[in-house]
Amino acid sequence: MAYFGMPVFGAPPPMWGAPPPPFGGPPMPWGMFPPPHPYGMPPPMSVGGNVGMAAGLYSSALAAPSLSGSVQAPIGSLYASAPALPSVSKPAASSAKGTVGLMLWPNAKTNQLCVTGHSPGTSAAASKIDVGDAIESVNGKSVAGMKPEHVATLMAGELGSFITVRTTGGIEARIERDVSAEEADAASVPGKAPAKKPSAKPSPAKSSASTASSSRIGRKLTQQECEKYGVKFGATWGPAGG
Repeated sequence: MAYFGMPVFGAPPPMWGAPPPPFGGPPMPWGMFPPPHPYGMPPPMSVGGNVGMAAGLYSSALAAPSLSGSVQAPIGSLYASAPALPSVSKPAASSAKGTVGLMLWPNAKTNQLCVTGHSPGTSAAASKIDVGDAIESVNGKSVAGMKPEHVATLMAGELGSFITVRTTGGIEARIERDVSAEEADAASVPGKAPAKKPSAKPSPAKSSASTASSSRIGRKLTQQECEKYGVKFGATWGPAGG
C-alpha cells in the first residue's frame, strides 16, 4: 500500500536529466543539474578521474595559425632548390667517367638546349660550336624534346673518349670528354669553381670566342639574351661547366 505523492515501491531512483518522478513527486532541485554549456558540451571537471579526460579533450583542439612570423619555404622545396644561374644538369657519372665542356640551358620558347658557355681549356672550347647554338643530336641521336638530364647522360662517358655533337645550324664537331665527374659536380654548385685545366691549343679563330665566353662570368644577361635563352630577366652568367 502506498500513500499519494510517494514513489512506487521498487522504482529506480531518480537519475541525472530524468523527468520528475511519477505520482506527483517533487521535482529535483535545480542545483543537482550542471549548468548548460553554450556549445552543447559539458565543461571540464576539476575533480577525480575527469581531469585527464577533460584536459585531453580541450588540448586536442587545433590552435589558430600564428601570423607574427614570416613564411619560409621548406628545405628542399622548389623555391630553395631553384637554379639561380644558367647551368647544365650534371651527369650521373662515376670518377672514371667524364663529360664535355659545354654549358647548356633549355630555351623555354623553342624547347631546345642552347649553348651558353664553354669550360676554358677544353676540347669543346676549341670546337666550332659557339654560344647560342642549339643542340640537335649527340652521336647521331636526336635530342629533340629530351630532358636536359637525359642529354647530359648521353654526353657523359669514359674520360678521354669522344662524342659527335651536331647543332640545328648544321655544325658538327667531334668533342673529347675531357671534364671529369668531379669538375662537373663542382661546376654545378654556385660559387664552387672547378679546378683549372691546362690550356689546350685552340684555333686562333676560336681563341677569342673562348676568352669572350669566360669573361662573361658574373655579368647579368641583357634582355635580348634572356629572351634568347628563355631565362628570367636579371639572371647572371654562371661558371662554364660540362
